[in-house]
Amino acid sequence: MHLNGSVRNAVGIETHVPEFGSTEGIEELYGGDLDPLEGITTYIYDLVEYFVRRGYKRGKDIRSAPYDWRYDPGGRLGNKDYFNRLKQLIEDTYDRNCHRKVTIVAHSLGG
Repeated sequence: MHLNGSVRNAVGIETHVPEFGSTEGIEELYGGDLDPLEGITTYIYDLVEYFVRRGYKRGKDIRSAPYDWRYDPGGRLGNKDYFNRLKQLIEDTYDRNCHRKVTIVAHSLGG
């Protein structure tokens, strides 16, 4: 974090959350051959599959809104539009599913 309260990537480094709105970016979190979480985080895939086997469709009525925990989702520290994107994702999901209620499941990998 910089003295002015902002967060930014080091020169030559880019951090981003892949597949916002899709479940692809969360179904298996893997950071390479030295990842200490390798194989542990596949339970999210199992959770998505549980719903898919019951008729849910990825990208239609089961979606995800991951964020990078290193950034403040409220925007002060570099993730300014997260809540706007989340709101839009919920509204889009509601519209795609004939205005049926949207249920939100939250999960954290830590603290």
